[in-house]
Amino acid sequence: MNRKREVSLGELWDSELSFGDGECRYWRIGPCRFWIERRRGEWRVAFEEQESASERVREGLGALAGGEAEVAAGVARSPEAGLFWYRFVTGSPARIAVRPALPDRPVVVRPRSPVAILAGEEARFFIRLPVWISLIESESKRSEPMLQRPVVRLSNTWFGEPDNGELCYAFPSPLSALPEEEPLAPYTVVCPIAIRNETGEALDFQRICVRAQYLSLYAGKRNLATNEVVFHYRGPDQSSQITFSEEPPAFEPIVRRIAGPRVSPTKSLIQKSFEYIKSLTTY
Repeated sequence: MNRKREVSLGELWDSELSFGDGECRYWRIGPCRFWIERRRGEWRVAFEEQESASERVREGLGALAGGEAEVAAGVARSPEAGLFWYRFVTGSPARIAVRPALPDRPVVVRPRSPVAILAGEEARFFIRLPVWISLIESESKRSEPMLQRPVVRLSNTWFGEPDNGELCYAFPSPLSALPEEEPLAPYTVVCPIAIRNETGEALDFQRICVRAQYLSLYAGKRNLATNEVVFHYRGPDQSSQITFSEEPPAFEPIVRRIAGPRVSPTKSLIQKSFEYIKSLTTY
């Protein structure tokens, strides 16, 4: 496609199409390009090789949200040569839906510059999380998606101590005071967070771990969004208490709830959430 095409949020994420035998359709969601083809008794799905999140946001998140932010949803188009195809055998009717989803494990967000929250203060920020594509057979009795894949290729990172940490995804994001402060895109999710420094010392951090698998996903009139996460910081030698709001985000007019959390959270979690300048080793 040589020209940009404006596609509404509903048009992009409410794609639910019937396929004839041998029919192939094309989607582009920001940096992600993929084809879905129907053949006798099976689906075939192919993705173009993606750039990593770090490559796409080398000059800031605006590089991810602007520029070539061309979007297409279910356009009839022949596949390119040399693609690797996933095949899914099915007897279900030839109808498929493309839906957004949140990552399946924690996302470690690194702001562009270190952040310090003074003793006893509370700060509220808006961060960006990467969207995953979820392919679902619309009329199948199976509840599990056929395939899920991130829109941007994500790097793995380790968060915590070498013998007591967890494998996460790394995703560069600003910590914005307002949701519209940075360019937004239909393939990123706005996540509101609150950080309460309940100690007598400043909280000075360079990375924060957001456990996306406990979040719900909402479609707003303008953006995809999650419920709010609240971090109660109680000192560098203690893990934070984390609570998740049960309400839709207040900053965005919500159209509907798309999905609940992948993992149902308890009332609150006690886990490490911040990585400090003195302990930072490798991104």
